Amino acid sequence: MSNKHHSTTKRMHERFWFVQVVTLVLALPLLCLHHRWEHAADSDLVFLSIVAKEAGFAALVAFMLNLSVEWINRRRHADQEVSLVKLIDEKHQERLAELLRDLRTEHSTQLATLGSELEKKREAQTVTLLADLDKKYNETSTKLLKNVFQTVYERYIEPDVFKFIDTHILRRDIMRKGYTSSLTIRPMEQPNPENFVNLQFANSYKVINLTGNDLEDEAIISTIIDITPGYEDYCKFISASIDGKQIASDLLSESMIRSEEGAYCRLIVRGKVPKDKPVHVEIQYNKVGPRNFSEVICTTVQMDSFTMETVCHDPGLAIFAMSLHPESEVPQFDPINPEIKRWRMEHAIVPGQGIVVFWHPKRESTLLLEGAPEALPAVKSIV
Repeated sequence: MSNKHHSTTKRMHERFWFVQVVTLVLALPLLCLHHRWEHAADSDLVFLSIVAKEAGFAALVAFMLNLSVEWINRRRHADQEVSLVKLIDEKHQERLAELLRDLRTEHSTQLATLGSELEKKREAQTVTLLADLDKKYNETSTKLLKNVFQTVYERYIEPDVFKFIDTHILRRDIMRKGYTSSLTIRPMEQPNPENFVNLQFANSYKVINLTGNDLEDEAIISTIIDITPGYEDYCKFISASIDGKQIASDLLSESMIRSEEGAYCRLIVRGKVPKDKPVHVEIQYNKVGPRNFSEVICTTVQMDSFTMETVCHDPGLAIFAMSLHPESEVPQFDPINPEIKRWRMEHAIVPGQGIVVFWHPKRESTLLLEGAPEALPAVKSIV
């Protein structure tokens, strides 16, 4: 019981300090940005300085409040634990004393008539019964203590939300760093060039081992692309490499899984992820989409950042992007090469988040200034 209690408490403390460290790590860079931009000549930087200041102080306040609440809760938990154990022990002692009295009375009454053999049998039964009672007492105490800690812990977060965070973030064995997705848009030569464009993606990232142990069979690549009806031959994975080693075309074909209805294609490649060395991954795949459309790119694995780059070889298209994240994307356009556009998200990306890229004919740009993202249909890549 003591070991389980200690293990549960240790996990709770580790999660608490993880949140505290994340909060502090977020606060300090924000305050540094405020100090750097506070006296800037650019009004945008001054505004960002104010935002960084407010967010940084809010994070520090949250850090101090969390420490205070944690201290109060630990004191309360300790008091509750002592009271609960004391109550259980008192009940156990009362029940045990009552049982012993009954057993001794019955034993004394029957001892004279049943003789030594019956006496030995009764004593053996008494020992067995006491052992069972002690076992049940220990099991009950363990369950009660576990329920107390579980109930108190879940007061801070909904169970379903915590389960999602615990399963898809805290307990994940890997994360991705430096994720970059490059989208090249080209006019279609056939069979319907006036309405469709060719979409070629080149994604790269590093897989980081979070466990401290070598992972022997991890999904290093797990990417899903949708298939446009009538353009099945254009929607496919072109190449993939791990640490610079190209995956053979036949193995690449074997690793691809098409859905029964033919709506999407999935590439899964499993392999070893060392504990002290990141694994570099590069993937290229091709898709087809209408000339007035959008592409949603979201992740199933947490990432430290996301860079989206587009290269458009169709001069008649206008392109813009929007983050699927509480934080906004940061545009990084190249004035020398206007056909290249880049957006960067310099913050953690959790499963389900990402970015959406919109493109449409330039003659329709005035119609897409308001409400256009909701009006455009979208295809989806799960990376």
